[in-house]
Amino acid sequence: MKKAFISTVCELMEKDENVYLFTADLGFGVMNRVIDEHPDKFVNLGICEQNMASAAAGMALEGNTVFTYSIGNFPTMRCLEQIRNDVAYHKANVKIVAVGGGFSYGNLGMSHHATEDIAIMRAIPGMTVLSPADSYETSEAVKLAKEINGPVYIRLGRGGEPDIPHFSSDITKVMAVTQTCSFRNELPSVAVCGSGTILSEIVSASETIGNSVNLSCYSIPLVKPADKESIIDICSRNDYVVTVEEHNIIGGLGSLFAEIIAENQLRSRIVRIGMKDEFTSVVGSPAFLRHHYGLDCEGITRAVKAIAEGKG
Repeated sequence: MKKAFISTVCELMEKDENVYLFTADLGFGVMNRVIDEHPDKFVNLGICEQNMASAAAGMALEGNTVFTYSIGNFPTMRCLEQIRNDVAYHKANVKIVAVGGGFSYGNLGMSHHATEDIAIMRAIPGMTVLSPADSYETSEAVKLAKEINGPVYIRLGRGGEPDIPHFSSDITKVMAVTQTCSFRNELPSVAVCGSGTILSEIVSASETIGNSVNLSCYSIPLVKPADKESIIDICSRNDYVVTVEEHNIIGGLGSLFAEIIAENQLRSRIVRIGMKDEFTSVVGSPAFLRHHYGLDCEGITRAVKAIAEGKG
């Protein structure tokens, strides 16, 4: 995903001389293409994320589009006041990019586990929130961010994520990632929805769940403003909606679906898979942490099979 991000940013720089990339003392191997091809468009501000956000706001208010880039929580929570007051309040064209959302930096502990960022950025007025799942969604997210007039948050994985099959191409819409199987009336219908790199676990789970439910799976790369029309349709057609997120279940994707279901009095019951209002008290690889908190293929499969057995 990092390579897709850098490649797309370089494409934008070639087309528009007013596109800049700011970073806070990291990623030189990743940034080499930008440094080599567009050295005057790249600024390393050092370890000062707050200043980076404010400087980006100032540059944006002079007619530029500025991407800010750092890891985990550092481009968001470390400089939240500057994002809120300098960027969002002024509707500046700053595109905040966090590489390593969720458990990507699992071995570094809870300070590096970005598991509240979606909720925080969703709550900022005027902030668009994107959580792409793979290289394709990342490239499209960066292009979309450039076209949006105002602040955008893009949450990326750390790198090496598998590409996901898509049956549509518009990331502003809910995107199907599994083909619809033959429908059996005697079985409950379950839609499993996710955003970000956790989608690979959903796709793996779809291959192991079997025919115990009528199953469909979806990617939600645009979390805010959400594709409410498609979400309403999914929730109207299914008995259950399972949301999966490498994030606290409060304020993230699960909350988005719960809000839409409640506001529109829809028939679906919701099962939210994510962090249960807790800090990650253990450390380990991303795969270890996903398994520990029930966010991997096995955990998703277990939750859907519980629905099939009437225990969901």
